[in-house]
Amino acid sequence: MAHSHNNDESARDHKHSRFQVHRKTRLRAVIAISFCFFAAEISVGFYTKSLALVADAFHYLNDLIGFIVALVAVQVTDRKTSPPDLSFGWARASLLGAFFNGSFLFALGISIALQSIERFISIERVQNPKLVLIIGCVGLFLNIVSALFLHEHDHDHGSAGNGDEESISTTPTHENHLHLTATPKRHGMDLGILGVLIHVIGDAINNIGVIISAVIIWVVKSPNRFYIDPAVSMWIAIMILLTAVPLTKRSGKILLQSAPLGVKIEDVKHDLEAIPGVLSVHELHVWRLDQKKAVASAHIVVTDPDIASFMKKAKVFSQCLHAYGIHSATLQPELAVPPEELHGVKSTDREAASGPTSGTNTARISTEKMSGKEIHNYGTDDGWHGVIKEGGEFPPEKDRYHLYIGLFCPFAHRPNLVRHLKHLQTYLPVSIVRPYPKGEPGWRFDATYPNATPDHLFNSQFMHQLYFRDDPAYKGKYSVPLLWDKKSNRIVNNESAEMLKWLPSAFNSVQENSIEAEVDFYPQELRQKIDEISPWLQSLICAGVYKAGFAPNQEGYEKGVIPLFAALNRLEELVHSNGGPYILGTKLTELDILAYPTIVRFDTVYSQHFKTNLGSIRHDYPVLNNWLKNLYHNVEGFRESTDFKHIKENYTKSHKDINPLSITPLGPYPDVEEGYEDGWGKLKPGKVSHPRVLEAQSKL
Repeated sequence: MAHSHNNDESARDHKHSRFQVHRKTRLRAVIAISFCFFAAEISVGFYTKSLALVADAFHYLNDLIGFIVALVAVQVTDRKTSPPDLSFGWARASLLGAFFNGSFLFALGISIALQSIERFISIERVQNPKLVLIIGCVGLFLNIVSALFLHEHDHDHGSAGNGDEESISTTPTHENHLHLTATPKRHGMDLGILGVLIHVIGDAINNIGVIISAVIIWVVKSPNRFYIDPAVSMWIAIMILLTAVPLTKRSGKILLQSAPLGVKIEDVKHDLEAIPGVLSVHELHVWRLDQKKAVASAHIVVTDPDIASFMKKAKVFSQCLHAYGIHSATLQPELAVPPEELHGVKSTDREAASGPTSGTNTARISTEKMSGKEIHNYGTDDGWHGVIKEGGEFPPEKDRYHLYIGLFCPFAHRPNLVRHLKHLQTYLPVSIVRPYPKGEPGWRFDATYPNATPDHLFNSQFMHQLYFRDDPAYKGKYSVPLLWDKKSNRIVNNESAEMLKWLPSAFNSVQENSIEAEVDFYPQELRQKIDEISPWLQSLICAGVYKAGFAPNQEGYEKGVIPLFAALNRLEELVHSNGGPYILGTKLTELDILAYPTIVRFDTVYSQHFKTNLGSIRHDYPVLNNWLKNLYHNVEGFRESTDFKHIKENYTKSHKDINPLSITPLGPYPDVEEGYEDGWGKLKPGKVSHPRVLEAQSKL
């Protein structure tokens, strides 16, 4: 096998060598033709005073220089050895020649255009148009011969016209997290030879112009016939510029180390960071060494300190980069801070953490001290269940904690609402992800989106990077909200229902304003009612909209939507019976905080997006609508924590299976109606009277 492989390599090298010799021979032949014809054409041009012929002759002079540059570039590229200070050898010699050639061609085009304008102003008679015609015909013939000499059909080079052609392709082994990205299907002809061929084709077109000019001057007897000569000269100038600009631009971009056509750096970074075990990617550079070879370098931050593990991932990295046409890369592994160092505890300390948490019949989260494994089971999809509490592992301190939220998410809305109602902005600063796209690898930070922010702590690009900072082996969802402890550098909690239970009182002992500290959303006299209502409010309404919206079939949808409206009917009656303005009467409780994020989104997104259109809050539930108006317009914190742009665009642009075209409806308008009625006795409760809804309501 080894012997066969060597023979194949030798054969390929021999074929390549013969091709290079053939190419140099063709260039030498074209140089000889061009030199002879240039001498003849420039002489006839000055003799006949034909600007078109002189312009074409100087184009030939530039061609001659270009041919020589291309020949030198090919010869340099063929060298087996290169100076030690050129680590890539002569790989870019042809590109440099193409750029030099294109630059001279551009300058020539400008010069001819200016001379043509001058000739229009001061016209000159062309002498002996027959001789001009003969030279034009000879030039056309020689250019056709030169084009045949230079045109390459080798399958590795393609054609001049399709050198930039691209196709859509994917690598099957990496398709799970690969962007559908344009990658070069073929690299096109060598730019050095391409530059020469462009010259030759351009000259042939110019010769046709010279022939037409000579025929008109010879045949037409009008005194204005001589204007055709500068007109053709201007045409030649334009043709020169049209060929010079693309050549200069393409070779210049490669010399500036631009990324390959169709490859977006952010997409490459996105796909690399989506590989399991990769925490982040930075210092990512992708560039073209020449037309055919793309090169990349990157620093890969990984969670596993074992170098063997990184080498196993190298195949996945390679597949990812190959999908973008990158076949040569330098990757530098960087080790993320181990969880033990990150948290300041040893793994054995987690195992020996304090005893189990107690629960209650009302399903309220215990506020007993939790630490280590009881807060989070590392390496699983378990969430974090820490509590901010005096004397606990996470004591209340000003600016010690940081809250990560999405303004679109009803669950993240709850702790953010508490933050506003309790005036905890200075105690609990926030970072806000943008509302879309969702997908892999999860929510991202983007300060360019209105009211979204960067990650103020770590400048992370994605939410998942925060989860991996605490648990590099985490297998769950990268959700919001997330509460981070800056002191121990770990996650405290990511469960909104739990935060709602303890966050309202977490900072009471350190709040400077005693009145704000005394605000209680779980008052002693209402706790029994709150504990009775919370389960069905959460299950049938807050979660019910999602059960209906993400149902896989009609049966699942109806199982979600019927109980949803039965519970809304019941909530309408409850608020009416208690006389408002809050769910339990005159005191704002955690029930209002629990219900508001869902009710405020109901008409705006759930009704159309989740098909919960058996009724609407504003038309079928006048009491709940009045409750919503009061909270949004009159109670500080509710409106301030609500962003309808984030809400609407998240649902309509993140759920492609529900809304594949990502069209965001403009309505309803306004998002929340005005006209709050403070005379609650004047309101009559409404309901959705669908028979199945009424039947379900009777069983609640």
